Amino acid sequence: MRGRLFSELDNDNTAPVAVINQAMAQTYWPNDDPLGKRFKAAKAGSPWITVVGVIANARTQSLAQAEVPQVYLDLYQTGAKRLAILLRGHFHSAAIAEEVREQVQSLDPTLPVYGKQTLDETISASLSQRRFSMEMVGLFALTALLLAGLGIYGVISYVVSERTHEIGIRLALGAQRRNILHIIFRYGLGLAMAGAAVGLICALIVSH
Repeated sequence: MRGRLFSELDNDNTAPVAVINQAMAQTYWPNDDPLGKRFKAAKAGSPWITVVGVIANARTQSLAQAEVPQVYLDLYQTGAKRLAILLRGHFHSAAIAEEVREQVQSLDPTLPVYGKQTLDETISASLSQRRFSMEMVGLFALTALLLAGLGIYGVISYVVSERTHEIGIRLALGAQRRNILHIIFRYGLGLAMAGAAVGLICALIVSH
């Protein structure tokens, strides 16, 4: 977005440089141009690192967090001991790890290759906590629905027991079974709709 990315001129013989994301720039230099600014790690003896570029925010830690300050350092200046290889294409997933291991160790047999994971597996792992939360919410919602159903059943059962004498009179006067059921169901449906309306209004109020 601004500045430059790493180049072949950035190596272990030149001053350390870094590329930062927008969140990093807005956090530490909100009203200034971050290009040319310097920072260093807290530990003693760490060199000053110069910002040479700014890139857009990316969801590298999880799908939910994009605006997290991040610093990208040049591999040839940091001597990183742990790297990730990303492959895109049509692969037989079961054979990827062994094929990559063969290619890497053909260059250096002492390099370990481990931690094979597909993009789907990575995304699934990043969503595991949210998925668990949604499952718990669904379980509580199902429990609430069951309790609501039991409550409605209890209310209707009570109403029917209170109106047993009235129902007997209606039957004696020629009312059909379906007429009695219609009266009871209409009353129960009225209660359910009233409760649903109140619950929906309360849910809209507290949903924020």
